[in-house]
Amino acid sequence: MLMIPSFSFIRFVRLFIKHTADRYKTYFMSWAVLIGVLLLGGILFIYALPDEMNVSFQIALYVMVMLAAGTIFTSNLFADYGDKKKAISTLTLPASHFEKYLVAWVYSVPLFVMVYTASFYGVLIFLLRLKPGGEHERIFSVISDNPAGFKIYIVYGLLQAVAFYGAIYFNKLHFIKTAFAFFITIAVLMISNKYLLGWMTGHKVRPNVPFGEMRFTEQMHNIVIRTPPQYDWITQYTVMAFILILWVAAYFRLTEKQV
Repeated sequence: MLMIPSFSFIRFVRLFIKHTADRYKTYFMSWAVLIGVLLLGGILFIYALPDEMNVSFQIALYVMVMLAAGTIFTSNLFADYGDKKKAISTLTLPASHFEKYLVAWVYSVPLFVMVYTASFYGVLIFLLRLKPGGEHERIFSVISDNPAGFKIYIVYGLLQAVAFYGAIYFNKLHFIKTAFAFFITIAVLMISNKYLLGWMTGHKVRPNVPFGEMRFTEQMHNIVIRTPPQYDWITQYTVMAFILILWVAAYFRLTEKQV
């Protein structure tokens, strides 16, 4: 039987406010840690690198910290369900599973990306002013200077969806167990992809993730086969579909939680 999730906007807003009021101290401390990591890491990079902090370096730093911080933050959103006392009060709240799910999703996707981006820019402007002549360096634009475009947010969405599902599926050590399962799955996919492509082409293909480039050696020459750029949308939409599947699976996993 198809289950239609119950949703009330007023109830959702009240739940969002309650969630924020209950956890604002934890979130503020997490934000302070993020600022500290950006500041300390940025200062080390500024004085360790002989070259200027160019746009490419800024983008790389933005992406790496976002992926790491986002997955850690997401993996702790459902920590209350691992504690029996907290789980009882959380599950008995006068709100539907969908509304509880949506509150966590809003915090881990749009809110996190906006807060992180604003924090990163604030720290970046401050760091460039510390460096001699740094205030004259150009600050990157997420939209115009990013060669990967919105692909970095697809990657973030994928890692967030994995962490989101793991946070609901596991009761304890959410981040560690999810990361372990994720890397094991990636290793299995890479090995399977290697032997499948090798069987299809008759070459000894090097390991790579599905939909990635295919590499092999023929007559002492390294051959690399990539998907033409005009077909990149197939990979992107496939990954986006997988993200949606994980989000839906996470919701139904949450509905199985009982007092």
